Amino acid sequence: MELALLLIQSLTLIATLIVVICYTIETAKMAHATQAQTIASSKSLDLMQQMREAETRPYIVPTLDLSPQGLSTLVIENVGKTPAVDIQIEFDPSLPEDAPNNKATQAIKALQSQGFKYMPPGFQGRFFWGVGKESPLGNEFTIGITYYSSLNHTQYRERYFISMDDYLHILLHGRQPLHEISYYLETLSKTMSSPIASALEKIAEAAPEKESVCTRRNCPRRRNDMNPKLKRLKLKQDRERLLQMARKLGWVESSSSHSSE
Repeated sequence: MELALLLIQSLTLIATLIVVICYTIETAKMAHATQAQTIASSKSLDLMQQMREAETRPYIVPTLDLSPQGLSTLVIENVGKTPAVDIQIEFDPSLPEDAPNNKATQAIKALQSQGFKYMPPGFQGRFFWGVGKESPLGNEFTIGITYYSSLNHTQYRERYFISMDDYLHILLHGRQPLHEISYYLETLSKTMSSPIASALEKIAEAAPEKESVCTRRNCPRRRNDMNPKLKRLKLKQDRERLLQMARKLGWVESSSSHSSE
């Protein structure tokens, strides 16, 4: 009897131990799943914050702008959406000691020593850099920029590699050269002047050559009612003035003009 009772107690303890072990394992799984979910939520929140910061932060970018005359300009611009403060600029390689004292070297010294205290979005700092492919720092150089966001004072550091070979065949960034604009305007003027000149010539030729002026004495109608002949004469005079103006503008050749009587 005692042996059977002892056996029952032992089986009960074993079953209880198995239940406790299973419960512990399931609890550990639940805890691990909760921890993984917390980590995923934290990563998702960090990613959202990084995306928001990348969308609203300032971006200080250096570029070279070349004019049709071959002059190169160093442009420091804030292309971001928020202001930047305490901008510091470094050049690598540094300016040679025997570099000539011109506008380009003066700009480099000023940028290295002073930088910018404040740069709002869309602001551009433009500095003369050289003529053609020449550069005060050589054919290839690096510009390092350190600055802070005006919103949360986060520090940003970027380095930009610039090669003058990339700008060798570029005349002008973002705008058409002046000689092309002049060519397009000249072509448009010739295209428009031909039909306008022809129309003015036809209007002038259609007007009668001689008309009498209606005065108060010989006009049978009221004073305020202009004679039809006077109207035609006035219309011809207006047409002749338009034709003369077209000739002055070069829309009508002088050889094809008609002398007004």
